[in-house]
Amino acid sequence: MFEATLSEDLISILEKPAQIAAADNRLRAAAADALTTVLDVVAEAQSTFASAQGADREIHSAEEHAAVLHRLLDIAELRRKVGDAGAWRSPPSPPRSSKPTSTSPTSASTARNYASPSPA
Repeated sequence: MFEATLSEDLISILEKPAQIAAADNRLRAAAADALTTVLDVVAEAQSTFASAQGADREIHSAEEHAAVLHRLLDIAELRRKVGDAGAWRSPPSPPRSSKPTSTSPTSASTARNYASPSPA
C-alpha cells in the first residue's frame, strides 16, 4: 500500500506543471476577455459622453436662438404698437421714364437720391 501511495504522489507531482500551465492559460484568457470587455465599456462610455455633449450644445444653441426670436418678437410688437410697422418696407422705386437713360451728372445724382434715404 505504501508503494501505491508513493507512485500516486509521484504521478501527481509530475502532472503539476501541465495543470499549472493549463490553469495559467485559462487565467490569461479570462484576463484578456475581461480587458476586452472593459475597453468596450470605456469606448461606449466615451461615445455616449461625446453624444451627450453634442446634444447639450444643440440645446444651448436652440435656447439662444429662441431668445433671439423672442427679442425680435418683442421689438416687432413694440413697433406695431407705435405704428412703425411700415418701416420694414423697402424704399419706393425711382420713377421710370420712357426716355433712354443717360450718364449725365443730373441723372446720376437723381439715382443717388433714390438709392439712399435723405436725412430728415
